[in-house]
Amino acid sequence: GLNDPENIMVNMLQKQIKNAMVNTKLKTIKKPRIWLCAGTGGILMSIYKAVKHAKIFVYLTGGGRHIQKVIKYINSKKERVVILNDKTIHNQEYKNIYYKSVSGYDDRILPYIYKYGKNGDFIWNVASD
Repeated sequence: GLNDPENIMVNMLQKQIKNAMVNTKLKTIKKPRIWLCAGTGGILMSIYKAVKHAKIFVYLTGGGRHIQKVIKYINSKKERVVILNDKTIHNQEYKNIYYKSVSGYDDRILPYIYKYGKNGDFIWNVASD
């Protein structure tokens, strides 16, 4: 994962996200909403640091040794980070017809976006199959 003990990768990605945001829509929106899945939490932490004015909605896919660190981090950032755990849609499957994504990881955010997303929201998508 991206979450190393010294936060080297988190800080590197945060800087690159900030650089990539220059002259983009994300930079001009006052309170953007960003949706993503998190395993180790490194990308979540990078986005949180890079987009200081964003509200982040995160679906936790990870487990094992990283999950407690991620939950502790999120609980310290409650004003801007929301854990998605609506059990009524937790295991629903949605076909992603909009963009390619990793099946069983990135696409786990889709039920939440379909139910709670708003026009103009952003989705962080790691990769595709």
